[in-house]
Amino acid sequence: MAVVRNTRTASNCSESGASGCAPDRAGRWRSRSRSVAHREQPMALAAQPERRGRGTPPLVRGPTQLDVTTVPRLELMLAGAPLPIVSRKARALIAYLAISDQVETRERLVGLFWSETPEEKARASLRQVIHEIREAFRAADFDGFLIDKRSLSLDRTRLTVDLKDIVAAADNGHAHPKLVDTARLPETLLQDYDNVDPAFRTWLQAKRQTLQDRLLRGLEASMRTAADASLREAVANAIMHLDPSHEEACRHLIQARADRGDFGAALRLYKGLWDLLESEFDVEPSAETQKLVVGIRSLMTPDDQFTAFRTSPPEETPGQADHAPGSPALLPLQSAPVHAPPRNMVITIGAFDIDGTSPDQRYLVHGFRLELVASLVRFREWYVRDDSQDGAAGVARPDATAQYRIDASALTTPHAIRLVLTLRDTQTGIFVWSDRYDITLANWFEAQQAIIRRIAVSLNVHVSVNRLNRVASEPGIPPDIYDRWLRAQVIIRSFSPGEWKQTAEIFQATIAEAPHFSPAYSSLAQINTGAHIAQPGLFRTSEREQEALRLARMAVQLDPVDSRAQLALGWALQMAGSHSSAEIHMGLATELNENDPWVLISAALSYGFAGQSARANDLAHQARLIAPSPFRTHWVYESTVSFLGGDDEGCVAASQRSGDAVLSNVAWRAAALYHLGRIDDARRDLRAFLDALRPQWKGALAATDLNLFRWLLHLYPIAHADDWRRLRDGLVGAGAPDAGAIEHRAAWRDLM
Repeated sequence: MAVVRNTRTASNCSESGASGCAPDRAGRWRSRSRSVAHREQPMALAAQPERRGRGTPPLVRGPTQLDVTTVPRLELMLAGAPLPIVSRKARALIAYLAISDQVETRERLVGLFWSETPEEKARASLRQVIHEIREAFRAADFDGFLIDKRSLSLDRTRLTVDLKDIVAAADNGHAHPKLVDTARLPETLLQDYDNVDPAFRTWLQAKRQTLQDRLLRGLEASMRTAADASLREAVANAIMHLDPSHEEACRHLIQARADRGDFGAALRLYKGLWDLLESEFDVEPSAETQKLVVGIRSLMTPDDQFTAFRTSPPEETPGQADHAPGSPALLPLQSAPVHAPPRNMVITIGAFDIDGTSPDQRYLVHGFRLELVASLVRFREWYVRDDSQDGAAGVARPDATAQYRIDASALTTPHAIRLVLTLRDTQTGIFVWSDRYDITLANWFEAQQAIIRRIAVSLNVHVSVNRLNRVASEPGIPPDIYDRWLRAQVIIRSFSPGEWKQTAEIFQATIAEAPHFSPAYSSLAQINTGAHIAQPGLFRTSEREQEALRLARMAVQLDPVDSRAQLALGWALQMAGSHSSAEIHMGLATELNENDPWVLISAALSYGFAGQSARANDLAHQARLIAPSPFRTHWVYESTVSFLGGDDEGCVAASQRSGDAVLSNVAWRAAALYHLGRIDDARRDLRAFLDALRPQWKGALAATDLNLFRWLLHLYPIAHADDWRRLRDGLVGAGAPDAGAIEHRAAWRDLM
């Protein structure tokens, strides 16, 4: 039975109705109903209970409500009493189901909670945990645990989850009380359950980061736009509890104290920020923050200064000082709401001019550009468009209200590469910013941070030091090792079969010398996952699939919040046939880096292979919005997604835009043309594919049409036999050898 995915749950105030929740006058969020309205697909609600043996008492239906508290510690309550479940895995599984926005398959749960256990034993352990949970729920008259042979879920109408309430409040611009009751609240999500399983730990660490990002996104928008000063202050206070390095929020609080005449509190906040930035990040507050404090000091009377500097007031907690009615607004201009820059701001990264560099150093310029793009796309304040192909101007987002372009030229100097960058408003032609940097491996990440900071300042965008440090930070390996890894990264993007082995050796050497460098593991996992695609005639092997899994899991273990590592693990699981488990990591990859078009289109292809065409098409559409003029490889992926979704016209159109960047895509186009009834065009394209493939054949088998055809059909981890047969039949119709005996999953196993 196929599992029908539920739509995204309605977890915000606007969807739960007027009686669901509301902010009070101070901007604090209050719930007026214990249940949160959610939408579920019919199958989740209609799921049949697992068959019970003889003598099992009938399930008693009742109105019992399950309350799940996930922060700062896990609590499971039924009708006001603790749920009598001792097993940590059972408790963690209930919490995971409560947090999840979809019906969870047993396969996915086995991979998440018993990742190091043989499959048969893991499934038996899951059944035992399900039995424990079911018995505890039955004893408490709770009938909201929905089970069938393939999936599990909790009835959303019988469930309250504190995390859903906290996120809903932030999405609506209000600070939930827990945000100020618990410092760095996302870090406390199921904090005592990290050791349940290594896979669950990595999921949990990534989930904490995506939770942090989502809460900040909603609260920052409210802080900048809310008309109510008390609401802005309450939200700024919550932001500081989430990210103490958040200068913009700190400025709001400093200003609020000064407006009330509490100069001592304002200056203590400033000193606390200064000490934090200096001790943790070795930087000082921005010029804007320092200017604000200078302005405040200039307005202080001698009595104010005596009170502020000579007394020993109680410890200041940001945002919680009492409001003093009637206190003078000393800096009225600064007190006005700060409006956020438009989210549909677009920054185009042009091709870097490398004519002034020596050939042996150009990989550094290419690598620096790629890493800069990878860092910029992780910020939600703007969209990034890559315009490195053929110098084309590209197509801008139609809804873009601000468009900028970064161009750069590189020049070799005796000791470094001099990079001159410009930031230009493309609508007015005005150059907003220009600077030059001497790039070496030693100052690589420092230069990236400086560039991102300058871009943000020039565009009036706040980027906290903590976020900047997380996005573009030192990898902790010697420069020469990083240099070798960088060279290999540039090579692997070309998908050149002749250099595949050399690239793999570089990654292996990097791991040997820097065993804690996560990107090396994800890169080598990528090599193992795609080796059979890049090298015609090479067939997939279980050994290579297992090695890719081992490497990708290590990459995620070392850096769970790196979207590249999550993407690598998702693809490794997909190639190994664990489609449900792959979904977990593809979902995390897109959540961690929702503005990276490469992450989105790669995940889209994965969902397409898994038979989830709606999700695949949605991600492909998001990727196009972010990158209206994408790389040719994007069109290759989108062409495949379209075919798998039954859209043959879309497949042909996308494939033609790809410029045949990946040879195998020509065969997909031939199959689509056949299904469209364009037989002559289909045969022409298939013959062109076979003729181009034959000279590249490196396999031990003879390069006959049949063997080329079998190699093609074995390449992809297509989950559903009907999708695979549609590709096979389209190719046969286009003139490929009639190999009807080849069946799904057998197209390559019988050749090993």
